[in-house]
Formats: sequence, structure tokens, C-alpha cells
Amino acid sequence: MPQDPEIPYTVRRSSRARRVRVSVDPHRGVEVVLPARAREREAAAAVAELRPWIERRLHEAAAVRARVRERAGTVPYLGRALTLVPEAGRTRVHRRGSR
Repeated sequence: MPQDPEIPYTVRRSSRARRVRVSVDPHRGVEVVLPARAREREAAAAVAELRPWIERRLHEAAAVRARVRERAGTVPYLGRALTLVPEAGRTRVHRRGSR
């Protein structure tokens, strides 16, 4: 049976962390925070254990991005309609005139 592809993740060590923590950011991806003395393999074990949850979060983020791309329309802003223009890689909204 073929194995599922690995989920890419970054590891950050924290002197304040008391346990392994996994977070999923729609733009930065998966991050594993390890306590200072934890072993690297604990990060891989956490990602493997939480794989269904991580995949759901990544899928939800992709679905939201797709909906935003589809909805390229307008939004009300201070009594005017602003035209939405999706831009790849953009994480914040910027107004330029009526766009």
C-alpha cells in the first residue's frame, strides 16, 4: 500500500514551551513548537498523530482561498462599492482608489 506524502512543517524551539504544540496557519503552513529539551522526533510524531486534523485545516484554508477567488466582486465600504481584486500571495487587504 503506498504511503501518504509527508506533510511539510517547520520546527521552532521555545524555552517557555512545556509540551509539543502544532499549529496550522493558512499562509505559513504547519509549525511545531518544541520545548527546549525535546527531541526532533517528537515533532514528527506529533505531526503523524495529528495528521487528520492538520489535513482538515489545510483543506479548509484552501477552500476559503478558492471561495475568495470565485467571489471577485464588490464589497460595501463607507457608502461606496469597492471592487475586489484577488492577488496571489496577498495576506492583507489594501485599498487603491475604488479597488
